[in-house]
Amino acid sequence: MRVAGWHGTTLVDFPSRVASILFFSGCNLRCPFCHNPGLVLPERIDPDASEEFEVILERLKARQGFITGVVLTGGEPLMQPELPAAIRAIRELGFAVKLDTNGTWPGPLAAILPWVDYVALDLKSAPARYPEATGGRAGFEDVARSLDVLRAGPVPWEVRTTVVPGLVGLEDLRALLPHVAGVPLYALQPFVSRDTLDPEYAGRSAVPAASVREMADLLAPVVARVIIRSN
Repeated sequence: MRVAGWHGTTLVDFPSRVASILFFSGCNLRCPFCHNPGLVLPERIDPDASEEFEVILERLKARQGFITGVVLTGGEPLMQPELPAAIRAIRELGFAVKLDTNGTWPGPLAAILPWVDYVALDLKSAPARYPEATGGRAGFEDVARSLDVLRAGPVPWEVRTTVVPGLVGLEDLRALLPHVAGVPLYALQPFVSRDTLDPEYAGRSAVPAASVREMADLLAPVVARVIIRSN
């Protein structure tokens, strides 16, 4: 298995831990606002920039005593058939593991859940807008199943939504309320105008802070905790 990239130290991507990040290429979605097209589009993926997992594992060994966790992100890590073995190898070094997922792989998520310590699941928009939000690649059904998997499991988890102008508004959050009741943490993230999969989204301005606050207030009564993440 090859790792598309890695970041040695993060203080913000794994709650309460100093961690490293492993990036995996390949994704089953084509979200127009995605800011990692180099990990998603086959023609943009640079095979020369990737490294074998065993090389990354040696780097992680060298960071024992400094980091305490490893974040697996992408792309979509659950597309990697060797991911369960990689997670076990990371855990054997004494590191906790956090998984970032788009939620469309409920079966693989359930299979690896006993081996991870934290999960962050992205909710793109209202259920009815999932085809639009994922570039025509997904509906909401599998995401709903993944939410059920996380609710049934013992692992701490969160959901997060990037507040994309024109794609995520107050009514979209309202449509999600029945599906996120009891979620332990809901994080709203501002959209950042930069290299996006669909160039049309690169020039869009962020949703005003007051509107994001209104969304947080809407979510607050039904989730355990809601936060607004800054960049």
